Amino acid sequence: MKKTVFVFFLLFFIPFFAIPDDNAVNCLSSGVKKLKSGDLSGAVADFDGAIRIDPRFGIAYLLRGNAKYRMGDFAGSIADSTKAIEINSGYTQAFVNRGNAKAALKDLKGALKDLNKAIELDPKNACAYGARAAVKAGLNDKNVAKKDMNKAAELKRLRGI
Repeated sequence: MKKTVFVFFLLFFIPFFAIPDDNAVNCLSSGVKKLKSGDLSGAVADFDGAIRIDPRFGIAYLLRGNAKYRMGDFAGSIADSTKAIEINSGYTQAFVNRGNAKAALKDLKGALKDLNKAIELDPKNACAYGARAAVKAGLNDKNVAKKDMNKAAELKRLRGI
């Protein structure tokens, strides 16, 4: 599921928002392969390269933030997700990523704000509902957490996941 969403994201969003330099795209592509294989440090290095070539390449910040999150660098993930949002305020996944990183740092109110924005941008984003459910549970709002978990499950079921 994650691979399918990610490939769709790359194929759909990159052409509409920017036409990055070919070398930046090559770095991004290499970084994606490394991210998928679990070479997180290598992925970060490749995303760094893409950003050096094209500092407005928002998807590179988004993906580098994802790698940093997986490495436990939550502050770095927040910074990269924020930069991706500054470049394109419609990056739903950047709000989800930043919300997850804020939650990991126990900033549950900040996480909730980002996850609410992600759901506002994409009301069919199952990951956003699932993440928001975890945050709501952390805030002891169990009823809303349960509703969000049910919504996430419903959306996943509708997509055949």
